[in-house]
Amino acid sequence: ASDVYKRQDLYKTDEFLEAHPFGTVPAAFVGDNKVGVFESNSIMRSVARLGVSDSLYGKNDPSLSSRIDSFLDANLVFSREHQVYILSIESLSEYTYDRMKSAYEFYLDGIESALKVSKCIAGDFISLADISFVCDVGYFLKEVNQRDALKGQGFDLISVLGDT
Repeated sequence: ASDVYKRQDLYKTDEFLEAHPFGTVPAAFVGDNKVGVFESNSIMRSVARLGVSDSLYGKNDPSLSSRIDSFLDANLVFSREHQVYILSIESLSEYTYDRMKSAYEFYLDGIESALKVSKCIAGDFISLADISFVCDVGYFLKEVNQRDALKGQGFDLISVLGDT
């Protein structure tokens, strides 16, 4: 296995594995029945449903919640692309670089289009879509820490293209 994917062995109880079939973290237990919830976006959605602010997940409006879900799913696609990019940055192929550049531009174009019709991404209030966007883009901006590795391979920072 690649060094990137090597994991430390962790002991997981039978209870944990029953609740979290993939045995991955992050993981949480929610509700009185201690239902297993896994994957960061699912945990985030669960917390928002339990929270005091109705607006984070659509003010109990199924259509608005679905719109927020749409942005969260788009964020997952972007996040997957930038994880592959960041993890391969030491030996980057032109294909992976171009794919990330295209994904970044596509993602930000979609966000920009949404912001032309409302104050926030999914409506006129801050929702999980906005929070997830900030987290995903913030994580991607860590690309700047790899400036030398990119430059040594003949690539520019994607996160600042167009800022010149």
